[in-house]
Amino acid sequence: MIDGPPRIHLDLESEEPDGTMGRAIDLGAQLIGHHDRWRTFQSPGGLPFCILQAQEHQPPEPVTWPDGHRARMVQVCIDAPRAAHDREVAFWRVLLAGRFVGSSAREFAGKWHDDAGSPLQLLFQRLDEPDGPVRAHLDHGTDDVPGEATC
Repeated sequence: MIDGPPRIHLDLESEEPDGTMGRAIDLGAQLIGHHDRWRTFQSPGGLPFCILQAQEHQPPEPVTWPDGHRARMVQVCIDAPRAAHDREVAFWRVLLAGRFVGSSAREFAGKWHDDAGSPLQLLFQRLDEPDGPVRAHLDHGTDDVPGEATC
């Protein structure tokens, strides 16, 4: 449980949670909560996240609605003000195994993909704000935007 106002946080599953926790702290994360099955941290820019033991599960398929259109959660966008952006991106790139694909757009640093099969990716967005906390938002994908908006 993370106290405070509503917000997005990431849950990171790890085959070796203690090692992942140690790396997170070495990279600048702060431990803010200790629970039976997980630990809660803040990234260097203040984004909350949890680390827990990996479990076997199937990634979810897109939802198919009665009218036939499909939708799914595509990515979590990590939004970082200019002052925190480079450090935040560097933190996640080192902490997470997977593939990082840079972006040529000024607004985005790039995307992280889990090569283990997760359909969810992380997008790193550079905000125009000079400073403030790092936060996140969800990006939802569909093959029918008008249809999805009326569901």
